[in-house]
Amino acid sequence: MPGLAIVYVHNHWTGGWPALITVFGWVSVIIGFVSIVFPMQLTGIMQTAGPALHAVLPIIGAVFLLVGGVLSFKAHGRE
Repeated sequence: MPGLAIVYVHNHWTGGWPALITVFGWVSVIIGFVSIVFPMQLTGIMQTAGPALHAVLPIIGAVFLLVGGVLSFKAHGRE
C-alpha cells in the first residue's frame, strides 16, 4: 500500500532526488506484488537464507535509515 501511494502521488521522473522517491515507490510496489503472488516460495527462501539474512539485516537497516534521513533533509531543507 505505501508503494502505491508513493507512485500515485509522487510519480516524477525528473533528475535528482525526486526520481529516487519514485524508484523507491516502484520497488515497494514490486516487492508487495511478489509477496502477494508467491508467498510460499518466499517463505522457503527466507527459511533457507535465514542465518545469512540475519547477518545482513543491520546493514540493510542502516542503509534505509541513511537514505530516509537524506530524503527527509532534502524534502524539508532550504534549497
